[in-house]
Order: sequence, then C-alpha cells, then structure tokens
Amino acid sequence: MAVEAIYFDGETARENRVNVKLDSMGLSFSSAEVFPQSWSRNGLTAVDRPQPRHSLRLAHVKHPGARLIIADEDFKHEVLALAPHLNGGFDARGAIRVAGWIASGIALFAGLLYLALNFAPQRIAIMLPDEWTRRVGEQMEASLVERAKVCHTAQGDVALSAMLGKLAEGNPDMPPIRVRVYDIPVMNAWTLPGGYIVLTRGLLKGADAADEVAGVLAHEIGHAANHHSEAQMVRIAGLQVLLSAASGSSSGSNIGNVAGLAAILRSSRDAEHEADAFAVAMLDKANLDRTGLRRFFSKVLAEEGKYSGSAFSKLGSLFSTHPGTEERIGMITPLPQANSASPALTGAQWNDLKLICGA
Repeated sequence: MAVEAIYFDGETARENRVNVKLDSMGLSFSSAEVFPQSWSRNGLTAVDRPQPRHSLRLAHVKHPGARLIIADEDFKHEVLALAPHLNGGFDARGAIRVAGWIASGIALFAGLLYLALNFAPQRIAIMLPDEWTRRVGEQMEASLVERAKVCHTAQGDVALSAMLGKLAEGNPDMPPIRVRVYDIPVMNAWTLPGGYIVLTRGLLKGADAADEVAGVLAHEIGHAANHHSEAQMVRIAGLQVLLSAASGSSSGSNIGNVAGLAAILRSSRDAEHEADAFAVAMLDKANLDRTGLRRFFSKVLAEEGKYSGSAFSKLGSLFSTHPGTEERIGMITPLPQANSASPALTGAQWNDLKLICGA
C-alpha cells in the first residue's frame, strides 16, 4: 500500500509531496524531487501524540529536523500497528531488542568481573591499603576465634619470638606479620588479611618438635607474603564486601558469616603449592629442617575429621582449609646428607612454647 504524504527535509521550508510505502522494516518514500529514503521503524518518533482525524506527524532520529506528515487514516493505523511506540503503546520487538542490549551489557560486565576476580585477584589484593587489610584481618580473627582466649605466658612469648627470629634469619624480605596462639583444640593454623597469623593450642599439642611448628609458621608466612587470603577475599566476596568491611559499615558483618569465612579461609591448591615452596625456601635460608613441615602435614592428614563434632567444627582441620595430598607431602624432600640443620628452638624454649596455653 502506498499513499501520498508531505515531506519537509528540515533544511528548507519547501513542502514536498512524496509517495510513502510501508513494510516490516519501516517507511520508504520518494518523489521526482526527493531522493528515495528509508526510515526504520525503530527510529521513528511522533512529533505530536497521534489522534483520530489528525495527520500523523513523524520524525526520525537519524534525520534531525526532517518531518513526514501522513493524513490517510488507514495508512496511519498501519504505521501505528507496526510501530506502537509512536502511540505510547508497548513495542514488543523494541522491548525485546532493548532487553537484549541490557542482557548483553550485563553479560559483558559479569564476564569482565569474573575475569577480574578469578585471574587478577592477587594483583588487586596487593594494591589494597595496609590499613584496610589489617582492619579486615582483625574482624576475621574475632569471628574466627569467637570466645577463645589468647594464650600468653612470659616464657611462651619469648619462645615464639625466638622462633620467628630464627625464621627471619636469611630472610630479610619477610613480610610484616603478627602471630597469636589461641586456646582452641582444633589442630590448625590460618593466615588472615593484613599478615595476621593464628596458631591453635591443638597445633602445639599435636606437634612433636619445634621444627614442625616452624615449618607450619613458614608455610603461613608464605600465604601472607603472597597475599593469598586477601586475593581469596577478592575472589569470593568481591571488592564491595571488602571495602564495606574495611570501612566498618553494616555490610562488613558478612565477614562473620560462617560460610563466607570458610570460603575465604579455604586456599586453592595453587596457593598451597606456592606457600609450600615459600616455606621450604625460607626454612633452607634459615638453616632449619624443612622436613618438620612434612612430618606435621603427615600427622594432620591422619587426624582429619577428629573434631567434626566439637564446638569448633566450623574451623575444620588443617587440610580442610589447606587442601593437601600425599603428593604435596612428598614434594618436601629431606636436606642432603652433607647439610645439617639447626634446631628451631632449644629444648627449654620448646617446652615453654608448648605450655603457652597452660599445662
């Protein structure tokens, strides 16, 4: 169907009579004086709200200033049926198209966010201000230990400082850390954001030698040096939760959520291998026995699930938050026979550390 309409090009005041046709794509029109043009249905706009027995005045987003005036009533109805948005009606195809654009934008954003949080979390974690990560670490530590008391004796503190001093020998780049022992029966250790390291009474009780605890400490320092807990937090919770927690806002309470805390504490196998490698290198530089870590891991593997029914079951065991296998244990090889390692503590110091939570 073709009808006659009036066309203004927007550049002159000249009135042009054109023949207009309608198809599924929109309007097309031309005349002897007007070069053939096509106006897509999606770009059509109504200059005035369409009314019965009034000409339909149309414009197009791609042709500013141009006007097309249609008087034929039947043709007007066909145009409005094809482009109901001109009449303020619901344009299903247009809505689907817009929804598609929105969905594509959301998918693109989600994809970029996924890449950022899964392939660059450590880079993001390194850039986080120290004050923020320490605040997050404090909140996580409070949620983790609940009402457990900090273990403290004068002799035990001296012994722990002596062990850290031994580890620092030959390792001038050791990251800033703070180590606390808590009266918790679970055999475990955690590294939290900000370099906060938690050891448990169960870990000290289960160790047979100071070298084993030194190995665990070196492993946890490896996590701190590589910002693994911060990276895991970025990966799991995203920056929004991290920033709100650091600022002290109410959403920071997400840190206290058991499921969220467990997810943040659970390291990936790659992170564990990286911490293992760091620990072995640190122990070697400090001239300490690297197999202490191996012996302790083997011991903990045999203890898996022992505390599943206790009040601290949410904390799990060392291997629930530090995934490990016989392969990892086997990678920690003994020192060559020609090399002799020095003890991490004297016998008296080791006894003092074992009793830091009391007899």
